[in-house]
Amino acid sequence: MRPEVTLHNTVSADGRIQWVGTSLEALGTHYALAARLEAEAILMGTETAFLLGGHESDAEAARPLPRPKTRPLPPGTEALVREPRPLLVVPDRRGRLRNWRLLQQEPWWRDVAALVCPSTPSEHREYLTRRQVPALEAGGESGDLPRALELLRESWGIRTLRVDAGGVLNGALLRAGLVDRVSVHVAPRLQGGFPVPGLFQEPEGTDLPPLSLRLESSEVLEDGGIWLLYRITG
Repeated sequence: MRPEVTLHNTVSADGRIQWVGTSLEALGTHYALAARLEAEAILMGTETAFLLGGHESDAEAARPLPRPKTRPLPPGTEALVREPRPLLVVPDRRGRLRNWRLLQQEPWWRDVAALVCPSTPSEHREYLTRRQVPALEAGGESGDLPRALELLRESWGIRTLRVDAGGVLNGALLRAGLVDRVSVHVAPRLQGGFPVPGLFQEPEGTDLPPLSLRLESSEVLEDGGIWLLYRITG
C-alpha cells in the first residue's frame, strides 16, 4: 500500500519550467491549484528545498535549538492552504540539507520529515535529531522510493501525496511506476531562452517508454492559462 501520487508542475506555453520561481503571479496560481488537489503530504525535491536557502553553518548545526515557531500565513494567501495542512517530506539521503529550521517555520505544512537511507552520514542523522526532524529510512544505498512511499502510508497514514519537484525526482518516480496522476498548469506565457529540462528527466543511458494518459479534467483559468489533470493509464 502506498499513497496516490500526483505530479504537479507549471510550464510556459512553450514548455519551459525553470522560470516559475521568478514570477509571483505564476507561483500564486501554481499553489492555488496545488491546494485544490488536497494532498495529505507534499514530496519536495532535494534541489528545490536546497534552493530555498537558510542553511546553517557547521557551528549552528552543532547546537541543539528549540523548535522554531511557525510563521503566520501572509495576508491574502489563505486560499493556498487547506486544513489539515499537509506533511512536507524531503529526500535527504546525502545529508545536504541544513535548512530544516527554515522549513519548520513555513506555514504551508503542519510538519516536516526527511527521507534517508543506510548511506546517510551518522552525523547528519544526529543533526536531524537535534532539529526534531523525523527521519524515515528506506533501504538501498541510493534510497528506495517504493518503500519510502509505503512508509509514509504505514507511519503517517498518508493516502494522497503531491510532488513539488523538478525533472529529476519526477523522472525517478515515473520510472519506478509510482505516479498515478499528472497535473499541469500551462501559464499564458512564452518564455524562450536556452533549452531546459522538461517535466521529467532521464539519466544518461536510460529511457522511459512513452506513457498513455487519460484526461480527468481541464479548466481555462481567468488569466488565460489552462489546468490539465491526467491519469496515467499505461
